[in-house]
Amino acid sequence: MTSSEELKILKQLSEETHFKTGLGFLSEHRGWRRGKIHTILGVSHGGKSTLIRTLVKDITEHLYRKEFVGVYLSEESKDELLIELSHTDGVDLNRLVIFSEQDYSSNNPEKLFFVLQKLAEKTDILFLDNITTSLIYADRKINEQTQMALKIKQLASEKMIPIVVVAHTGKQIGTGYPRMIEMDDIRGCSTLVNISHFFYVLQSIYIGEERHNILRITKSRGQPVENTIFKLYYYSKSRIFGKCEAIDFEVFSELFKRRNKL
Repeated sequence: MTSSEELKILKQLSEETHFKTGLGFLSEHRGWRRGKIHTILGVSHGGKSTLIRTLVKDITEHLYRKEFVGVYLSEESKDELLIELSHTDGVDLNRLVIFSEQDYSSNNPEKLFFVLQKLAEKTDILFLDNITTSLIYADRKINEQTQMALKIKQLASEKMIPIVVVAHTGKQIGTGYPRMIEMDDIRGCSTLVNISHFFYVLQSIYIGEERHNILRITKSRGQPVENTIFKLYYYSKSRIFGKCEAIDFEVFSELFKRRNKL
């Protein structure tokens, strides 16, 4: 039986901030949480890479002296990411440990997962961009995807680091999708939805030539949030989302009503 003192300690732990942040949507749940899976879902070419660069900039600005950030890439090479980050002031490249499947000679899923494990051992937070196109996950059977998702969750728990997983929506869902994207629109098996402690959906709304980037917090286990919908503003010079502000559902609904339709 859990004592009142143990409950008090657990409550205090849940109220700690593990990583400071300057981004409003992360501040809603006290930033990245150690040992937890945080999943970002969006369409192809829907701003996920921009968001990752934004998150990398934010975390490197708030790290303590000896902390490092791991980035595991499936679609970009290491050099391609570094070139994109070179446009962004404030990113401490010395804090990054980057691996890309594009630069690796083996396509063996077990060997690649071993690399992911080693990356987790060396770093204090790990970004996996993009699991649904990674050789450790993509095109595998549903039960194999389930096992891989569970192994990633176990990795986060064992190393006590946040793992941030980026995922694509199903192939039938594009930028002009006529409804709100939901967690279950993820490509492949739904296990990743179930095991994620935090879940974010990134969706672009086009009105004329103007693009509105909307991020919704759709899951926040153990961390109640007040605001769940945020508008992200793209800064073309630095190639990141330079501003993030909470909006209410009425504003989001009005934008969605005005979106371009065929």
